[in-house]
Amino acid sequence: MRKLFYFTTYYPNRDVQWKTDELKILKTHFDIEVVPFENKKFEYKAEKIQNVKYRNPLFDVFPKINIRKKLIKVIFSRYRFYFIAEAFQKKVFFSKKKLILWTEAAYKILELSENKELSEIFKNADEKIIFYFYWGKETGEIIGFLKTKAKIIVRYHGYDLYEERNNNYIPFRKKQLKNLNFAIFISKQGEEYLKKRYSKIKFKTKLSRLGTQSLGLAKQSDDGVFRIVSCSSVIPLKRVELIAEAVMKLEMEVEWTHIGEGVGFENLKKQTIVFPDNIKINLVGQVSAKEVPYFYVNKKVDLFINTSTTEGLPVSIMEALAAGIPVLATDVGGTSELVDKYVGKLLPADLTSDLLAEEIRMFHNMTTEQKELLRKNAFKTFEKKVDFEKNTQNFMSHLQKIL
Repeated sequence: MRKLFYFTTYYPNRDVQWKTDELKILKTHFDIEVVPFENKKFEYKAEKIQNVKYRNPLFDVFPKINIRKKLIKVIFSRYRFYFIAEAFQKKVFFSKKKLILWTEAAYKILELSENKELSEIFKNADEKIIFYFYWGKETGEIIGFLKTKAKIIVRYHGYDLYEERNNNYIPFRKKQLKNLNFAIFISKQGEEYLKKRYSKIKFKTKLSRLGTQSLGLAKQSDDGVFRIVSCSSVIPLKRVELIAEAVMKLEMEVEWTHIGEGVGFENLKKQTIVFPDNIKINLVGQVSAKEVPYFYVNKKVDLFINTSTTEGLPVSIMEALAAGIPVLATDVGGTSELVDKYVGKLLPADLTSDLLAEEIRMFHNMTTEQKELLRKNAFKTFEKKVDFEKNTQNFMSHLQKIL
């Protein structure tokens, strides 16, 4: 079997179910080695798959030095001409934010190029080897500086794709695109975004949505309580506090459950410590990735809500659709590829809590038959667009053809 190096950021130290599921299928056709970028600790680790080799992270902790020292190393490095050419082309010296991004990226490239384990992998690679970079950032940042016979593929998501999420600048993107064999996208919107932005560079692309698995269908509530679920990190771009504000304004009996935590979790708990008698709030916190689909199947769920300001193609929405749960979600990133009037409703990106509360009321006031139709359509959308097994088999077949 052909050798495939699977470059990740923290996995398997971080429990990411779709990577585990993908590897289970890929390993049937490739000899796989997983190469993590950094040894960051997480509460939940992924299960390790038999017959897949897991290397130690390239960096126990990525070197942290002040920006001035990084800048000095960059300017006097062996890649300085490439680095400085990028700096002048992108006018990074006229923007402090861009200068920091450029310096950080260049420094990371240097550290990666000097990493003994990574150098050994690259040096021994031939045309039969596949380098699969799961993200366009972290280890993927060295792609533009690689000289290798191996085939290079990169999967683009959200934070590693959209320049608007990175102060309108992702360093060395042109060099990366020129040096890869295929760019793989989790959303059509993302694919069109990068092709349009870099239309002068001829790079091959492929749409390959991640997908999820269905463990069964959630049930509608039948006891007069309207049950809402959201699932995300509690960080600014997810705007979970907006859901809290909207739920507080509802008059019917409501139970809102949020799965996930983050830097804003403590503030969210304070925000929801006092609520009206008709509202029940469950802040579950962080759970294993495996537990989320089981929660949907074993509990009654009427509506899933996502209020992000930006997205790639949300796995959380895929999981809801896989359980036949209707979705209200902001129209950002690739979300419109999953959510429409047939499975719920797309909401404006500049959503307010008043508007969200009104949309929840409108959904709640639908007939049982209307809600059932949405649930059936939700599951059909899962089957058509984000059935993990189908998507991964197609991705694997594509890999074998093109590489």
